[in-house]
Amino acid sequence: MCYTSLDMPSARLRVGVSELSPLVMKRDGAIVGFEVDLWEAIADRLGVVSAYEWHAFPALLQKTSKGQIDVGFAGISKTEARERMMDFTHASFRGGLSILVRTRGGGRLVPALRSLFTRRKEALRSALFMIFVFIFCVSHLLWFIERGAGAFDAVYARGIQDAAWYTIVTMSTVGYGDFVPKTLLGRGIGTLTILIGYAVFALFIAELNTVLLMERTHGLVHAPEDLRRRKVATVRKTVSETLLQKYQATVISVPSFEEAVLRLRRGEVEAVVFDAPVVQHYVREQGSSDVHIVGPRFEEHDYAFVVPEGSPWHEKINRTLLQLMEDGTYDRLYRRWFGA
Repeated sequence: MCYTSLDMPSARLRVGVSELSPLVMKRDGAIVGFEVDLWEAIADRLGVVSAYEWHAFPALLQKTSKGQIDVGFAGISKTEARERMMDFTHASFRGGLSILVRTRGGGRLVPALRSLFTRRKEALRSALFMIFVFIFCVSHLLWFIERGAGAFDAVYARGIQDAAWYTIVTMSTVGYGDFVPKTLLGRGIGTLTILIGYAVFALFIAELNTVLLMERTHGLVHAPEDLRRRKVATVRKTVSETLLQKYQATVISVPSFEEAVLRLRRGEVEAVVFDAPVVQHYVREQGSSDVHIVGPRFEEHDYAFVVPEGSPWHEKINRTLLQLMEDGTYDRLYRRWFGA
């Protein structure tokens, strides 16, 4: 694409934007937001005038790639595919994805147990293996100690079954009393088995209680790994839609973030996943008690301004953006919109 020389101090740039609160949004007829303020600071340093054009997000990218827009921004994530179409400036914002869920009013035992045996399957597999090893070792030790004292059959094939049964019921603190160690050492091992049993069951109950509490407050989705096979709403043709595929979620793509939240409130989906700034701004502005954010920000990535390939403004914007970061202007704008 060919560009002619521009008179920089008096240049008028076509600036394309699309809504992504709080980076870009319309308020009382004006275009405002963090990226808007950041761009105005850049434009002021460059001495240019901005002629804003409001576009749907796909059209914004298309017009920028064709050179019909000089600069575009709307929380545009850097991707390899987009980089082939246009040039990205230095990062304007470090973003990522956040999970929004409904606040629930009560817990359910069966889903909580299912969560316990899916989310914690690695830990449970290790715990079950350790319990098996413990039962195997203790039962053999007891049989060896007690085999001539009358507590267990002296024949190994029958006696080890009795010893294993005794270890299991003692560990579970049930203790039917059908087998009782006769030797002092055997009773000492039995006492130790009871104490270990208490600890194992206490840990299990604590874990179950934690899962029940989590399920009561925000269902069974409270971290990115919980999205697997869950109905998750996000905005169509965005980076979040692509990234959700790796989590094996059942993605419900909708036209807007507001539509995604509406489906969440109706119970049609179990979570909404979208750009963290948008989700955080929505929760802060709405002050709603029926939805809230769970888990950490994940899949962090950079947002940036975009310009057509070969644009003479690319390097100028980059240098000015770095100046704003170095002199503290960027931080002041950030605190204005996102706090400390």
